[in-house]
Amino acid sequence: MHVALRSFREEDLEAVLSLQKRAMEPTGAYKGPGPWEDDLKDIRGHYLGNRGEFLVGYDGATLACMGAFRRVAPDVAEVKRMRTEPALQGRGLGKLVLRRLEERAVEMGYARMILETGRVQVAARALYEGAGFVFVRDEVIDGVPCRWYEKELG
Repeated sequence: MHVALRSFREEDLEAVLSLQKRAMEPTGAYKGPGPWEDDLKDIRGHYLGNRGEFLVGYDGATLACMGAFRRVAPDVAEVKRMRTEPALQGRGLGKLVLRRLEERAVEMGYARMILETGRVQVAARALYEGAGFVFVRDEVIDGVPCRWYEKELG
């Protein structure tokens, strides 16, 4: 398997929406389409045009992984939409995406990254903790127990 990461293009949208659903359903965190996915309907405006990044990685014609960050403060980026094709999980794709997102954030002048993930998403939490993200607090978001993490960059 060879996955090369690149920035999102409009022709990726259908694959991104499909991976969003496929990756979230097994965790029990997929709530179906709704306003919580509005950012995915305008990736260019929400991420790319707002000092952010949205990466996609294909294995042949299959979208294998994706991840993004958005600006939340002048020097703070929030990691979002980290997803890996369920059949390809455990092969280091999440680490690859996260590492490249961190590199891009540093290139763009960010000093810190933050993120939240569901408390039930044990593999995601292990990925972030293994990459040096530090637990900050628990919070319930839209009825879902979540954990916030942060990491100083540079």
